[in-house]
Amino acid sequence: MSNFGKFFLLTTLYFMTGKLGLLLAVPPGYATAVWPPSGFALAGILVFGNRYWPSIWLGSFLVNISLSLDPSNLATIFGTSRPAFIIGLGAALQAVVGASLIRAVLGYPLALVKENDVFKFLFLAGPLSCLTNATWGILTLVGTGAIKPESIYFSWWTWWVGDTIGVLIFAPIFMIFVAEPKDIWRSRKMSVALPMLSTFALLVALFIFMRNSEENRIKSDFNAQAHLMESAITNHMHEYLNVLYSIQSFYKSSQSVERSEFSSFVTGILARHAGITALEWNPKVTADQRDHFVESIRREGFSGFEIKAINAQGQLEKSLGKDLYFPITFVEPWPSNKKIVGFDLLSEKTRQVVMQRAWHSGEIKLTKPVTLLQGPKGAIAILAIYSNGPVGDDSGGRLNALKGFTVEILRVQSIVGEALESFKKKDFILQIDDIDLQDGSQNVVTLKLLDDTEELGMIRKGNRGLVWEKNEEFGGRNWRIRLYPTADYFIAQESWNMWLVLAAGLLFVGFLGGFLIIISRREIVIRQLVDEQTQGLNQANVQLRQEMEKHEKLARSLESRNKELDEARLVALNIAQDEQEARKRAQEVEKQLMAAMNVKSEFTSMVSHELRTPLTVIKESVAIVYDETAGPVNPDQKDFLETAKRNVDRLARLINDVLDYQKLEGQHMEFRMVEQDINDVVKEAGESFSLSLKNKNLVLKFQFQEDLPRLFFDKDRITQVLTNLLSNAMKFAVKGTITLITETGGDNSIKVSVKDEGIGIKESDLSKLFQSFSQISTGMERQTGGTGLGLALCKKIIEQHGGKISVESVYGQGTAFYFFLPVKDRRGGR
Repeated sequence: MSNFGKFFLLTTLYFMTGKLGLLLAVPPGYATAVWPPSGFALAGILVFGNRYWPSIWLGSFLVNISLSLDPSNLATIFGTSRPAFIIGLGAALQAVVGASLIRAVLGYPLALVKENDVFKFLFLAGPLSCLTNATWGILTLVGTGAIKPESIYFSWWTWWVGDTIGVLIFAPIFMIFVAEPKDIWRSRKMSVALPMLSTFALLVALFIFMRNSEENRIKSDFNAQAHLMESAITNHMHEYLNVLYSIQSFYKSSQSVERSEFSSFVTGILARHAGITALEWNPKVTADQRDHFVESIRREGFSGFEIKAINAQGQLEKSLGKDLYFPITFVEPWPSNKKIVGFDLLSEKTRQVVMQRAWHSGEIKLTKPVTLLQGPKGAIAILAIYSNGPVGDDSGGRLNALKGFTVEILRVQSIVGEALESFKKKDFILQIDDIDLQDGSQNVVTLKLLDDTEELGMIRKGNRGLVWEKNEEFGGRNWRIRLYPTADYFIAQESWNMWLVLAAGLLFVGFLGGFLIIISRREIVIRQLVDEQTQGLNQANVQLRQEMEKHEKLARSLESRNKELDEARLVALNIAQDEQEARKRAQEVEKQLMAAMNVKSEFTSMVSHELRTPLTVIKESVAIVYDETAGPVNPDQKDFLETAKRNVDRLARLINDVLDYQKLEGQHMEFRMVEQDINDVVKEAGESFSLSLKNKNLVLKFQFQEDLPRLFFDKDRITQVLTNLLSNAMKFAVKGTITLITETGGDNSIKVSVKDEGIGIKESDLSKLFQSFSQISTGMERQTGGTGLGLALCKKIIEQHGGKISVESVYGQGTAFYFFLPVKDRRGGR
């Protein structure tokens, strides 16, 4: 590979696997349990050399800049690029440090065929070298303000764990394909790389499933909270608007309302509704009533009272002559609203339009947010009050019956904040827009339930698609209520159990790689021994072939020299001697072949025993967590642990099957033959399945022949046979009955049968049943699984007892397995 090819390979691997690592980040994206690029970076620098560090920097820079780049202007481009530039240097430095440590301690090329070398490699490459970028990167993020100082320790820990696991998993995988010596590393593709990648893929699939479940939980919680908040806002707004109806009822129940009566009535309302800026009474005043109206107000003590309008500068001045006025006459609270007394609402266009809608409809109408005479913006709610009598349907009739308007000035921000008082710790952003407006100024209120000043645009960008939106109508205006969750909301919602499970699983994959590398070293040694033995066998075969050709030549020579009897006899004697020597050589070849087979048997046994130790640890660890000895777990976690526990038990059974089969093959299995009652053993084996059968809605029946003779057999092995047959029956039967039968068989034997009403076996598959590592196709393989050794073990165990085993089946109706055990008398004969 060229220098450019190596540079391009490392950069591409870092960038692509970096994107994969980000996909495995636990939301909201600040922690990932594995960072694959760290493994490829270290292994690449170790194999290709330190001079390729710029490729690591470039890959890291591209990953980080793709997340943070803000191309708004040169200043933002520089500001967002700087952290990515510095973190890339840390990634390159970590790879160089790790590779240099490995070369100094272990050298390079390295084969990792010694256990101590494997442990040193994993420690130097993972936990030790990964201290570099975790420290460098976190200091960079703190310095640029990307993370808060109180998050330093946890962020450093997750960074270090992610880099360490990434090195433990992906550095060995990369070296298997590119490292020297090639013959050793390439031989580990199937024994090391494939199991690690397969296990990693399973963990990724599990993580994606768990993350989707977590996202659905968060979405459901957000929607529930947002619905409650939206309901609280809607109810509160309607409660405020209904204040006008209470004032309307007050006016209708009185012939006339004095200023003191109005003040007394609304004082209690204002005390209970802090979001009201003012409550007003605006009577209808015609042009011919104006002078009398102004004079009457002045007699109440308002000596300078005038009906006023707003001029072009936004100031109040005496209103010019008009046909109709609706001046503010009563207003509370007093005196904060004293300056607006006399203002004619009909003189301002926005208020005028809403007033017309109010007297035409007889309902409460609301203005868009307007600048109030008192100062800040607010919304004005207006309700018409008519005289007690018939009100016409036409606008003229309604205007004649109109007495005036009761007006409510609302601080929407305060009303919404009051409605959401109990939700202030939920970390939401609220935005209310008046969607009837088309001029771009739709916003009514934006309310943050946070203590900091995070921008709404950033909240929308990071809300992960979650937004609650609903349109509501208030006083004839359509408001759109939106709620967004903030980053702090997601942090509060997250459960780190998912991160811990993923980290623990990935760490297991890393240690599995080390274990497999150690095992592969033994496999290499065994392969070399087998190759040597095979080479010796090949040489012996060549010698044997040569000897056979020589014998053929001698035989032809003997036929052509019949007349030379003495010489022929001598030749015959030589042939006999040669045959004897050949026979000896053949025996030697046979011994060598047996030795090779013993090596294979020892290897299989050794691998099975080596697997038992970590399997036992895994089984006990899962059991401790499942039993909640190490702390409580939720139902979803318990389901996953139960699945793990069930599969660990299954793997243990598979290993035991392999060991038992190996013992039977090598005739090393011991049998404890004791005289006993076969009915007792069959009944005990059947009853052990009673709960499992009940859970599958299967019925177990016994049909025992009484007074059967006692047999000599190994109870444990016969129970093993019955267990295998019952397990098969239960796997392939979804309903019906499983029957255990004992009866007298032919040829002085006892017949034991296991019958089911399951799916049956095709006739073409019957011949495969008792073959080693053979499984028939039933359509239920994904449900049942197995090694294909169960029935082969049963056959060998029964044959060791001097019996035989067979099967009868009708496809689609059921299957019957049965075996015969010989009856032996006390003298040892049949």
